[in-house]
Amino acid sequence: MLKYLGCLDEAQLKTLDDNSKIDVLKEHNLIIFSESKVIEASINTGLSRLLFKNKFKGITNKYSYSKDVASDYLSFLLQHYSCFIDGEVFQYKRDFDLKTNLLEKKKAKEFALSDFIRIFEMIVDVRFISLEKDVHGEMRVGNRFKLLDKEKNNKYIDRLRHQKDNVLQYLIGDTDFFDVDFFNTNGWLQEIIDFEIGSQILIYLNDKFQFESVEYNSENKKAILIHEKFKGKFESLEQLIFIENQIENRENVDRAFIISLFYFFKRKIKLKMPSTKLFTQIINDFFELNIGLVKDPSSETEAHLKRTEKLKNEWENFNSRMSKI
Repeated sequence: MLKYLGCLDEAQLKTLDDNSKIDVLKEHNLIIFSESKVIEASINTGLSRLLFKNKFKGITNKYSYSKDVASDYLSFLLQHYSCFIDGEVFQYKRDFDLKTNLLEKKKAKEFALSDFIRIFEMIVDVRFISLEKDVHGEMRVGNRFKLLDKEKNNKYIDRLRHQKDNVLQYLIGDTDFFDVDFFNTNGWLQEIIDFEIGSQILIYLNDKFQFESVEYNSENKKAILIHEKFKGKFESLEQLIFIENQIENRENVDRAFIISLFYFFKRKIKLKMPSTKLFTQIINDFFELNIGLVKDPSSETEAHLKRTEKLKNEWENFNSRMSKI
C-alpha cells in the first residue's frame, strides 16, 4: 500500500507561492533540509596564510524529499509502469524455456549462469563492486542480491529524493501526469524500469538454480529484524518502524538525537523500551553507528525539548498515516 499518494491537497497548493509550498511539505514531514555553507569573508588571525579562517554563513533553503517518500514514490513508479516490466520478464522466461527445455540440467544451469552474470553486470555498475573472500579464501564478488539492494537504495532512491516537481505530482495524486510520454522522455525512469526487469529475471533464474542465497528483503527490514531478535523489548513493530525511519531519513544522526529519541518513548509517551545499554547496542549494530552509551540527559536543554516536541509531532503524523494503510 502506498503511503503518500495523494496525501496533499492540489487545490490548496495552487493558491500558494513556492515558499509556502515548501512550508506545507515541511509541516507534513515530507522533506529534509540540508545546510549549505557560504563563505562570507576571510579573517586574518596571524601572519601565516594558514591562519586565515573563513567566516561561514549557514543557509537552509535547500531541501530534498525523505528516503521514506522517495522509496514510496519508487514503489508507485514500478506499479504504474508494471505493464512494461511484466511484458519484458514474461518474454525472457518464454525465450529461456524454449532455449533450455531440451538441455541436460547441467547444461541448462551453465546457460542460466551466463545470463545471470551478464544481466547483473548490465544493471549494476560493476566498477564499484567490492570483492570478498569465499570459504576457500578466494576473492569473489559479494552476494549479488545484497548488491542489488544496495544499488537500489544508494542510486535510485537517493536520486528520486531530488525530483522536486515530479514527486510533488505524486504527492497530490495526479497519476495522469505519469503517462507514456513521461516514460518516453525520461531516461532515468527507463533506467529504473530496466533495473527492475533485470532484478526480476535474476530472481527467476536464482529460484530455478540457486546461484546465490537470498536474504530477507523488505521495507523497514531493520525494524522487522530487531522486532524478531529482541521480542518483548519494545512496545510494537510500529514503534521500531518509526525509529528506523527517523534514523535512516536524517542527514546526520548524532548521540544527542538518539538520546532524545530514546527518552521520547521512555518518558514522554511512556512506551516500552529496552535498557539504555541494550538500546545503544541495537542502534550501533543495526544502523552502523558508533555512539556512546545513551544516558539520561542531565538537564532539559532547549535543544532536547525542541527535538522531543518535533518527535511528538512526527509520531502523531506517523500513527495517522499507519492507521490508513
